[in-house]
Amino acid sequence: MVCLPQVPDSYEGPPGYVHGGIIATLLDEAMSKAVRSHGLVAMTRHMEVDYRRPVKSGTPLRLEGSLTNSQGRKHWTEARILDAAGVTLATGKGLFVEVATNQGGTTPTPVGRG
Repeated sequence: MVCLPQVPDSYEGPPGYVHGGIIATLLDEAMSKAVRSHGLVAMTRHMEVDYRRPVKSGTPLRLEGSLTNSQGRKHWTEARILDAAGVTLATGKGLFVEVATNQGGTTPTPVGRG
């Protein structure tokens, strides 16, 4: 999964830089969409974030997410945020657990214990 976001200054922590919570959210979304691209519905169970360099607001970014391993209902993922020069600014790793949906298809329900 690849996305080319540009985060506006309304999401800053320190002036000129994206808030760490927004960085974590971007990484979580990239990993979630990587799982979803395989036709799976899963929720974040565990996530790690490594903030390598400050992420400047209002600049072009590259967000990449991938599914790295699957075992049963468990799906491991990785994501990273890069600047326009290709420098890695933040990385994330996650464990997602697959869920079923109710008849309406919108409300996740647990599928056994994982």
